[in-house]
Amino acid sequence: MKFVYGNAQVSRAKLTTVNFNDDFLLLGFSIVAIALPFALHSAEFPNQLLVGTIVNALLAGSALYLSFGKSLPVIILPSIAALASGFVFNSFTPFLAFLLPAIWLGNGIYVHAIKGLAVDGKMNYFISVLAASILKSAIIGIGALMLFFFALIPQSLVLPMSLIQFATAVLGGAIAGASLYLKK
Repeated sequence: MKFVYGNAQVSRAKLTTVNFNDDFLLLGFSIVAIALPFALHSAEFPNQLLVGTIVNALLAGSALYLSFGKSLPVIILPSIAALASGFVFNSFTPFLAFLLPAIWLGNGIYVHAIKGLAVDGKMNYFISVLAASILKSAIIGIGALMLFFFALIPQSLVLPMSLIQFATAVLGGAIAGASLYLKK
């Protein structure tokens, strides 16, 4: 692991700019992550696909441009906002409280896998997103399945917490990956 201060040739002014950019990006990601479930709500249209894809784009973007520690608000806040808004899963939203630890773990693994495979490991970005998406959806899906077996959540939440999580993770990762090509 390379520390920012470990390079003696980097001036303090550059470090301040880098930290400012990280903090600004983190603030922007966090605001969007919190506001999204409130802004994109509809009683007629369950918006997990739209909200989930955008949240996963934020997660993948934080993996690409922020440290894991600075990614924690983006990992944790969207699911709390979805629970607080009550809109993402309509009448099933209260059951989301039982799923929060699995969602946080899945989101954390998603960010860590993209960072480890694509950023640090220099693996193909889209293969990294695919692997991270499989891990994320497996963790959240297994958590949902276990909670269903213990009768803590309804069966209708198992599919959104597995296959739909996978789809939104792949789509969100692809959207964030576009920033790599736009940056060139």
